[in-house]
Amino acid sequence: MPGHVVLRTPRRAVVLVLLVALLTTLVAPPARAVDVRQRGTTRILADLSHQRLEIRLGDGRMARGDVLRFDEDSERITLRPRAAEATMVGLTRMQLFADREFARGSLAGINGGYWLNRPSGVPNGLYVERGRVHAGDSANRSGGPIGRGVVGIQDSGRVVMDRLSVALSLELRDVAGRPVHPVDEINRQVRTPRDGTAPVSGELLVYDERYGTSVAVLERATALIVEDLPATTNATVEGQVLDVRQPAAGSWISVPAGRTLILAYGSRQRDLAAVQPGQRVRLRTSVRPYASAGDLWDSLASAMPGGPLLIRDGRRQSVNTWREERFSEAHLTGRQPRTAIARRADGTVLLVTIDGRRTGWSVGMTLIELSETLLALGAVEALNLDGGGSTTMVVGDQIRNRPSEVGRSVANGFFLYAPPPPPPRELAVACPAGTPVAGFRDTRGNVHAAAVDCLAWWGVTTGVTATTFAPDLPVRRDQMASFLARWIDDVEARGQSAASLAASSPLRFTDVDPASPHAAAIARLAAAGIIEGRSATRFEPTVPVTRAQTASLLRRTLESVRGEVLPPAPDTFVDDNGSVHEPAIDVLTGVGVIAGVGGFEFRPDDPVSRGAMSSLLMRATDLLVEEERVPPPG
Repeated sequence: MPGHVVLRTPRRAVVLVLLVALLTTLVAPPARAVDVRQRGTTRILADLSHQRLEIRLGDGRMARGDVLRFDEDSERITLRPRAAEATMVGLTRMQLFADREFARGSLAGINGGYWLNRPSGVPNGLYVERGRVHAGDSANRSGGPIGRGVVGIQDSGRVVMDRLSVALSLELRDVAGRPVHPVDEINRQVRTPRDGTAPVSGELLVYDERYGTSVAVLERATALIVEDLPATTNATVEGQVLDVRQPAAGSWISVPAGRTLILAYGSRQRDLAAVQPGQRVRLRTSVRPYASAGDLWDSLASAMPGGPLLIRDGRRQSVNTWREERFSEAHLTGRQPRTAIARRADGTVLLVTIDGRRTGWSVGMTLIELSETLLALGAVEALNLDGGGSTTMVVGDQIRNRPSEVGRSVANGFFLYAPPPPPPRELAVACPAGTPVAGFRDTRGNVHAAAVDCLAWWGVTTGVTATTFAPDLPVRRDQMASFLARWIDDVEARGQSAASLAASSPLRFTDVDPASPHAAAIARLAAAGIIEGRSATRFEPTVPVTRAQTASLLRRTLESVRGEVLPPAPDTFVDDNGSVHEPAIDVLTGVGVIAGVGGFEFRPDDPVSRGAMSSLLMRATDLLVEEERVPPPG
């Protein structure tokens, strides 16, 4: 066509363009399956913290989760598995479980691993608590061993993860030839046809007292009652046979406290035919990891079953590897609520929950998405735990995440503990037996009565009247000044005070009436730097003093009297984090002057009462008497 120019691209150029495009496709990194954003880190205690997660998935949908972080080498934080019931059998609602462990000193926790339905609650895989094995190999529906993932905790606190098989064996020490017989399981019910595939040759089972008070004998069996065999990983324990019985089918046999029960069914009864009371037996527990060194699993302090093992050596395991642990495809590839434990290269341990089945909040995750999330958090090892409706995180005794099922019962959980705050001083030095009673009628039965009597004996207080002290009234700022000033003067008069208050000082606060009975104390303490105003000229004398403020005031007072700082102390309470008074609270708790209100709570914003102030001052006095800085009245 006239005036129309056709430009032809050479064939070689076309080939080159296509080749470049192909190479670009092969080399370019794939888009991330997840985009993880970490929100709102909150310290709980010491190095234990909580964090929110917002995860944008590859298809644009949103998942949300929570993370608990701590250092496996922490001197304060300890991770332990706990059974939901006193026995290995039984389930408990997660909220009740959390309440119970909070009362026992837990700081936070998550739901744990998988369990068997017969009997319901027995862990499905290696479970170790306080160094003792209470369950062994994981099993599928037909009872065959699987070799699923397990997380173990060494005595040092180090966390290890791998797939495991667990072999148990029983050696008959005083029988000719000392035969060794394989043990099928600890604390599992005998398999029957209703379980899928019944054993042809019978089973040999071991029960400890954590199983429960008695075991149902489903078929005719041979039973040995043996001295306690506290099985530990990769170790052998020995005990004496105390009794041999032949329980009938349909009967029950007890598991005596401090004893081990061994039951043989079917042809396995022949293994125990020659055993008599008085003979000795050995129980061997051998843990065989798939990839890690075997000695990492020696004498574990704790262990919890899970699966599949998600990450090893910083790499996500393949889906085919996960299938070897015999989970359903829906479990592997469906988006579900998830719970996991992970470890970073620096020793940081992560307890992670991902909410799911919550429209408009969180869709959950596949195991691939969960693995990508954990890798983004720096995990080099990670294990999936029981999820779905069980997925729950608690901080204190409160559920922190949004479980998909309200009131779901679980068999076990992972909880974090710290040493409890030290008890307060008992005033035995400053207030010895025979301390006179002050005669205040309104302190009788009050928890601070003894301290009030002692404070009056020391001459630091005379009460509101001769017969009333008003122990429950809050202490105002001006009254606090008088308490402290009288106490400092008393210490100086009786003992060795490193610093004394000036006899008088100018009053710089315009809102304090010079005629107030507290004005001189306020002026003297302000001049010494022990008490501060709300501004250069305002003191706000009638405002109540909080427990946290009292800690700072009393710390400055004690250090002024002693002439040296009090020794540092570890983080003690969970509800004073971020407070400017937190260091003083911890220091005074460390020397027994201050105490919390129970557990790890201090209630820093509560007002301090006159009775409580008496206890604080007398504990401080007790410290000085113990240090031989001040003698008691005499």
